[in-house]
Amino acid sequence: MSLALGAGLVLLGVAFTWAADRLADVLVGDRARPARREWLLGAGTAAALASLAAGTVYGLTPALAAALAVTAALTAVTVVDLRSSLIPDRLLLGAALITAPPAAWSGLSAPVDMALGALVCGGVMLAAALAAGSGLGGGDVKFSIYIGLVLGWQRGVAALMLGVLLGGLAGAVALATRRRGPRDAMAYGPYLAAGAALALLWGDALVRWYRGL
Repeated sequence: MSLALGAGLVLLGVAFTWAADRLADVLVGDRARPARREWLLGAGTAAALASLAAGTVYGLTPALAAALAVTAALTAVTVVDLRSSLIPDRLLLGAALITAPPAAWSGLSAPVDMALGALVCGGVMLAAALAAGSGLGGGDVKFSIYIGLVLGWQRGVAALMLGVLLGGLAGAVALATRRRGPRDAMAYGPYLAAGAALALLWGDALVRWYRGL
């Protein structure tokens, strides 16, 4: 990958975060909390690295364009959820309409696998939400459907496992450092998005590794 392409992908990731911050104001309005610098810095860094990694993994192929579109959607969910503790239906529907067709057309995911992924991932997270009570919300379940849709069922399940693991670790650290209490609400969308980004980039390798255990 050329230096110019790498720099462009990094800037694109930063642009995704800027656009997501503006989108939060439009979608949730008065319910949006003021954007904290560390939130935007973290989301921007993650989006830039994910975009750069996508260029390395997919190269200059149609799948790269699809992967970048999914990265933009994951960034939007992350920023909106951080600012409002909400994942609006309009955001997920728009993301699905924009990113699912190129994902199928480019070969990023097979259409049948996408449909199965939406069902499996939605069902898994719905069961987890019912078991966990207030820990996971309806937005997290719907976001999981989106993740399964664009990644397919195997990479989608891997994404959920990674997201739950990351969220659990973050929650444990927050409790240990007393940054939140046991009953305080926690935005889970960013961790699911992080798991989805990892699965988008290296999901096939993760699935092969898991099968080899």
